[in-house]
Amino acid sequence: MRLYYSLLIIHFLLFITLSCGNNSQDSEIESVMDKRKKAYETKDLELYMSLISPEHSWKKKDKPVVSAGDIEKNFVNTSKMFDTVKISDAERSIYIKGKEAEVVQLITVEATINDSKSKFKILEKLRLKQFDDKWLIIKESDTDFFEGYVYGGIR
Repeated sequence: MRLYYSLLIIHFLLFITLSCGNNSQDSEIESVMDKRKKAYETKDLELYMSLISPEHSWKKKDKPVVSAGDIEKNFVNTSKMFDTVKISDAERSIYIKGKEAEVVQLITVEATINDSKSKFKILEKLRLKQFDDKWLIIKESDTDFFEGYVYGGIR
């Protein structure tokens, strides 16, 4: 009986230890996603690019691979388009497999252009990779803010 309780306690402690490890990784990834959100809301290119991995492999429909310069250009163009952007995450799921993770999130974007306000939802899927102890985006979402924006309306 004593052996049974010892094994039960060991299994419980192992479960707690493994759970805490994933929670730590989840919170590190959540931090990256929060910084990405802040970069879009404050139009901070430097912050945004600090989250992008050198191994980034963003593929667009019309281009096989988008370069770092194209990523910067896309961010700047998106930022310039809107006077203000406010992003809130409605739902986010994080799937970790080793040193890679996939984030799927449904976000609500509130944007204004020349006093015209719009509110829309975007489903995003991003991939991240852990380099040493730092998580970076290796594949940005294919969803474009422009696709959801309706001048003066809600989509």
